[in-house]
Amino acid sequence: HIWGKSCTGWVKMVGALPVQEPTIDSLEGDLAHLIGERELLRASGRVFGAIPMVGEIKDGVVVTQEMADVVKVYVEDVLKVMVQGYKALGIEDKIEIPDVHPECFGTCDCWILTNDGILVVWDFKYGHKFVNVEYNPQHTCYASGLIRRLGLPPETKVVFAVVQPRTFTPEGPIRVWNTTAQEIWTASQVMAANAKRAMDLTQATLITGPHCY
Repeated sequence: HIWGKSCTGWVKMVGALPVQEPTIDSLEGDLAHLIGERELLRASGRVFGAIPMVGEIKDGVVVTQEMADVVKVYVEDVLKVMVQGYKALGIEDKIEIPDVHPECFGTCDCWILTNDGILVVWDFKYGHKFVNVEYNPQHTCYASGLIRRLGLPPETKVVFAVVQPRTFTPEGPIRVWNTTAQEIWTASQVMAANAKRAMDLTQATLITGPHCY
């Protein structure tokens, strides 16, 4: 997602850092995503593993009632679209994003191409830190890869949904933004230019901002 911020020097800097150990926050997020993934796989009739229940422990993390309630908000929002029928569906889907960079890829929490030809992309966030849904570089990357994979035309409507029940905003736990495949392509070209500069370390530059931490 750093391509969208123009901080192309980030790639060189982070390459010099040691691999970070998992934190309790990241482990909780992983477990919440696992529960959501298996709930959606079950709902879609696909093969799924055991769904961790409240009170169970996985990788040292306890499934709490709060975690179950948070995941339920995400799963129910997806199901509202899923039950209406769809042309294609992806759950924890690895997506190649060649329009940004040949090595760019990511794992999308969930996406659906509806029978009406609308691409809906979900981003489930278990943490508290606010994630903006509008012009989100991560979402743009996912949509770019899906638009190419599915061969969607420029006029295709694209809907992004950030599901973040533990962040309290006037919009509530789910924030939605509507755009088009054409707008996604335009944004991906900006990120592609940034990615090219980032991979050519002689051109990479550092830009300070709220992404610094």
